[in-house]
Amino acid sequence: MTQAEAKPDGLGGNGSGFNSAVISPASPGEWLQICSQFASIPPWTTLGLRADELHHSLTIDPRRCMLKMANPGDDKVIAAAIVRQSCAAELLYFRGFGAAIARRFSLQNSDDWTCAPEAGYIASLAVFDAQTGRGLGTQMLLAVHDFLRQQNQHSVFLTVSDFNRNARRFYERHGYEFLGAVDNCIRPGNRENLMYRHL
Repeated sequence: MTQAEAKPDGLGGNGSGFNSAVISPASPGEWLQICSQFASIPPWTTLGLRADELHHSLTIDPRRCMLKMANPGDDKVIAAAIVRQSCAAELLYFRGFGAAIARRFSLQNSDDWTCAPEAGYIASLAVFDAQTGRGLGTQMLLAVHDFLRQQNQHSVFLTVSDFNRNARRFYERHGYEFLGAVDNCIRPGNRENLMYRHL
């Protein structure tokens, strides 16, 4: 599926009842600016991830897309998510999670972990510009879940850095379960926690 085809239908943003913000696919022309917003806040600043690195990960993968949230009549992006419609290739990067995935899905061999059920992957999700505490993160996450369901994905994976405890609690409140951790992931000295939920 090309980037242009990977568009969610009917993501109005109002269905969750949090506010009047509208969620829609970001166009490729908007990606770098939104990646700069990701790169300017934790945990991306803590990990030292640059906007060009995030942008590159979008442009090389036709199954990735970006969803954005903006107020009606305002081009300012207040939240966004980078989503992949299949987790298999994404999790190749996190090879150390093989044993955890094998345990969760009762695979015979941890080398067979790529046979885990097809699932989406949330690469990044953030609320920008001190907009936290208004339910926007929940609204964005629910929109991502809806988008993945439209792509016939029945579950979703994500990773959370060990130092980002608020994010882990946020995902646990939304039904995600911890599967395992891998050290020296993304950056030396960083521990990443793999999380999963059925949609």
